[in-house]
Amino acid sequence: MEAPETTLRVNQLDAARLDSEILSLLTSGFASAFRLFHEGVFDRWRPEVDALLRLVVWRYTTLADRPSPGDSLQNVKYRGWPHERAGDGRHVDAGMQRLPARQKYGIMLLTIVLPWAVARLKRLMDDERWEDGERPGVQPYRALRRVFTVVERAYEAATLVNLVVFLKAGVYRSVADRLLRLRMHHVDPTLPRQISFELMDRQLYWHSFTDLLLVVTPLVNLRRVRLMLRRSADQATAYVTKHARRVPLLARHIPKLQRERPSSGMSAASVGACGMCGASPMVCAHRTMPCGHMFCYYCIAMAVREGGLTGVEGQQQGVLLGKGRGGGMTVSSTDGSIAVGCPVCGERVVTLTRCGL
Repeated sequence: MEAPETTLRVNQLDAARLDSEILSLLTSGFASAFRLFHEGVFDRWRPEVDALLRLVVWRYTTLADRPSPGDSLQNVKYRGWPHERAGDGRHVDAGMQRLPARQKYGIMLLTIVLPWAVARLKRLMDDERWEDGERPGVQPYRALRRVFTVVERAYEAATLVNLVVFLKAGVYRSVADRLLRLRMHHVDPTLPRQISFELMDRQLYWHSFTDLLLVVTPLVNLRRVRLMLRRSADQATAYVTKHARRVPLLARHIPKLQRERPSSGMSAASVGACGMCGASPMVCAHRTMPCGHMFCYYCIAMAVREGGLTGVEGQQQGVLLGKGRGGGMTVSSTDGSIAVGCPVCGERVVTLTRCGL
């Protein structure tokens, strides 16, 4: 007596999960196509879109006696029941068996038409507020709403029970399969299951990296790091521009470097962007006088608080901001021994003037 063929449960469940993920990807593509329409258009027709996508997949897989994309990846396929036999009475191989038409259209009814009808009925009940007993004329529909809720909970319970039975017996992975008596078999029983942990490894690496960022990022002053990198880049550009004339190969690139590097009188701030963070438009813009560079108030205030303004001699100094005439602010060093320099050009800063930007 031939032993019954055993189909791996994990293959059957993974195949169903893959089919669901593929449909989700197709649905998200439709949602992206409708993003330029009026708000709510896609949500209004979401049940029809889901049913249409499922119908297309069913047409070119189940109806055409082909496995679904998830089934193909997991090496499984529906097996016809009862077993078909060839015209001469020979038993047809399981891989060549075809589903009867009643089972094919039963799949369409239970997995496409019925979910669409349920989604539309739920949308109708929510729109008409059938659960609101105070509305006139809604009393007859409240009983229907209660019946629908009971049936929905019963289906969820049946799904759970079916899953437990499936894990024990290995057949009928869903309630629809059990109602239609649809069994699955391996397309190629000799093909071993390929287990790959590449995706799991990537997920673990990514989660570890994000956890590290969540811990480290609050401890790092990103603004100061950005300012240090910008100043280092400006200093490197100035150094290369200064010494490139000695190298004939680099001399030809000096005009380009001078055009790309803003001079002390033509910084990013002078063209409408903050000289420290590069934001445009600036938030509560202030101009350093007399050099004329502009900064966001937050940037210049944080630079003052953190000692980010440099002296003319290139050393960081403690600075004080005081009220000046015309709504501006006077800038002075705490020890009074050295003038405070602009963060961009290093020129002595006397006042900060509010700009009308």
